[in-house]
Amino acid sequence: MMRRLLVTLLLALSSADDACAVDPWIKPGRSGERVPSRLFAPYVAPQPAKSAAKTSIVFVHISKSAGSTMKKALADAARRTNRRPPITLFRRTWPRFLAACAKGRAACRADLYAGTNAFGACEYVEAAARRRGEDRRCVYATVLRNPIDRVESSWRYFCLNGAERRKGWTNAMKRAGRCSYSLERWAQTQSMLSVLELSTNQAPVARDAPANQSLKCAPLADGPAAVRRRPQAYLEAALANVVGPDAPFRAVVVEDLADGLRLLAHELDLPLSATHASSVENAGAGARAGAVERA
Repeated sequence: MMRRLLVTLLLALSSADDACAVDPWIKPGRSGERVPSRLFAPYVAPQPAKSAAKTSIVFVHISKSAGSTMKKALADAARRTNRRPPITLFRRTWPRFLAACAKGRAACRADLYAGTNAFGACEYVEAAARRRGEDRRCVYATVLRNPIDRVESSWRYFCLNGAERRKGWTNAMKRAGRCSYSLERWAQTQSMLSVLELSTNQAPVARDAPANQSLKCAPLADGPAAVRRRPQAYLEAALANVVGPDAPFRAVVVEDLADGLRLLAHELDLPLSATHASSVENAGAGARAGAVERA
């Protein structure tokens, strides 16, 4: 099963049009409306400054990759340092965040932000800081997970368990009272999720919904079919954003989350407690594997 799933994930990156490969910000059946969406173009963020008087951290939450745990660690660190709790940033809060940046409000000069679809916020934080003459840098952080483990966890959570008000179910599934996606079919709808979160600027723009939007699609589908026809450009952008000492992202992995939290705490000068990793599935898998290999 795991081998078939891996093949499915790899093949899905280069597959032809998928009727459910649509923008998840657009609800099925509303293709005639103009709605907040994103420009699905490969994007590499500017390199952050090495140091500054103040630092903002934007945590990009990738689904089923210890994001909730990381948010708790950030909130705990904020409490311990008398900072404002992380500002939640996702598709519904982007308009308020952009308005705050345009008007110089406090929500655009916070130290901590967190949420899905948060990539792109640093550019606005730093631009607003420059306008007011503040020495502030902004750094992205994220947690990555083995893609097979992530997809299987997502399938169990959204499909089998019907979590978040059956968010991953189509309307037909809701009427039938069960999610009919197999693990492999679910993997097909999720194949580009992590790549898109790390390679496309999530700042919203107004545009028409894609023509292939369908009531048969679940809202977790991972982007327009055009993205899937040329995945290499998005993969290269994602790698440029997370790999290397000068990359705009500080990325750690679920499998070594405790060590990752320690590294982030040191680099970002933030008291992130490694004890938060103990509640995460697979959080010690990488460390255990390394110990076995060394033995």
